[in-house]
Amino acid sequence: MKVEDTIKNIISKSGNDLHIQVEEILKQGKWSVTSSPYYNDPVTGIPRETDIIARKDWDIHDDFGRNKRGMLRIRLFIECKFLSDPIVLWLKDKNIDKAKALAKDNPILRDKEDHYLTDTSKIPNKIHHYFENNQVINQWSNKDHKDPLFEAMSGCLNAFIYYHRAGLENHAETINYPIIIVNDLSKLYGRDRSQLGASVITDNQQLETSYSYREVNNQYKMQYFLIDVVGYNKFKDFLSKLENNDIDILRRILYWQLNPINQNND
Repeated sequence: MKVEDTIKNIISKSGNDLHIQVEEILKQGKWSVTSSPYYNDPVTGIPRETDIIARKDWDIHDDFGRNKRGMLRIRLFIECKFLSDPIVLWLKDKNIDKAKALAKDNPILRDKEDHYLTDTSKIPNKIHHYFENNQVINQWSNKDHKDPLFEAMSGCLNAFIYYHRAGLENHAETINYPIIIVNDLSKLYGRDRSQLGASVITDNQQLETSYSYREVNNQYKMQYFLIDVVGYNKFKDFLSKLENNDIDILRRILYWQLNPINQNND
């Protein structure tokens, strides 16, 4: 093989171009981006790396941009995965009770009723995207029985857990999301029990998992997660939907929580 062909082959299979393109979209959207950060897992002592940690802050104010009361911070833990071969995804109904509990697992929503996960006062109605009653990825496989999605899932969840546990850049109003971004959704094929075969995936998906990890005290913890699996060409739409739904809902609730009158009544 010629050197030029070898170089082209390395570039086409590396996935680094995807990583850079994702960072560019984030920066265009005014996200602060940390690229390929390393951290030392305190449980295993093993250095780990994740692809991207993105952070963006939103001021908390009224509908007219006045009466600023605080700030909401959103963090994205992103793994970029270049898919060269098809992967079949087995789909099932989302465990909506666990999804609701996950959406409310933060100081802003923890004590709120389920209806706070939606806002029907706006047209179109807003809904926290974990609360959507859609199918989720349960299992997957490809021809070589390699596991690119498991690698990506582990990467974003390990970083998510470490940064949350270590309290790095945390404050009471920090919300974290684990995300896998793939180069091409058409490499994914969804299958449920009603199908004989599988259909090409055309929209972003969610991966549902119960993830077991070891705590610093050597006790194991099992935790439910939803991981967004996002196509690169739909990443801008995903960010827009996140801002127009989850983030708007969180900002509205946080505005009233930070009302001095409400705080004095606590």
